[in-house]
Amino acid sequence: MTRVDGNDLLTALARNPFLLGTVARVLAVRQAELHDIVAPPGLPALSDALRDRITVAGPLPDDLRRRSLQLLDTLDGGDRLCHGDLHPGNLVGPPRAPTVIDWAGATRGPPVADVARTQLLLREGVVPDEAPPMIRMLAPRLRGLLAARHLNLTRRRRPIDVHLFERWTVVWAAARLAEDVEPEHPAMLRRVRAWSA
Repeated sequence: MTRVDGNDLLTALARNPFLLGTVARVLAVRQAELHDIVAPPGLPALSDALRDRITVAGPLPDDLRRRSLQLLDTLDGGDRLCHGDLHPGNLVGPPRAPTVIDWAGATRGPPVADVARTQLLLREGVVPDEAPPMIRMLAPRLRGLLAARHLNLTRRRRPIDVHLFERWTVVWAAARLAEDVEPEHPAMLRRVRAWSA
């Protein structure tokens, strides 16, 4: 692996909240560039990775686990490069031309699924304790704006089927419960329950 020097875009946003539009645009552009790439055959299928996570997600009640897995089985596999954890903290370097880092969750899948994961993190992900204090303070106000701008710019580059997007978001919420980010559990469970009701 090559070391990438510089700050991530979350830190840049903390220093200058007026970069929100730039961060949203760069996030949408980088994600779309990844989705233009047919994934290498050696990468795991996103559906398999999510199935594994949902299966072991401790906070997920069995009835919701079963429904989430059934929902996953209805979704198309796709063959595009999906990062699986793309957010401003995983873009490092100059705000207008950052490098994408943290490829541990890369898979083969449909672009709409990767966008759903990013949106879920932007809207409901907990800001890590090590994030700059300014980001923790501004997160409640900035997250909705950043997510809305990212989704709008993403839709301009590639249409998104709203129904597929919603289904992938539910599946990602169920899978997120395997990542042991305890403060997020209530929001993720609410999302899965709302779909299953």
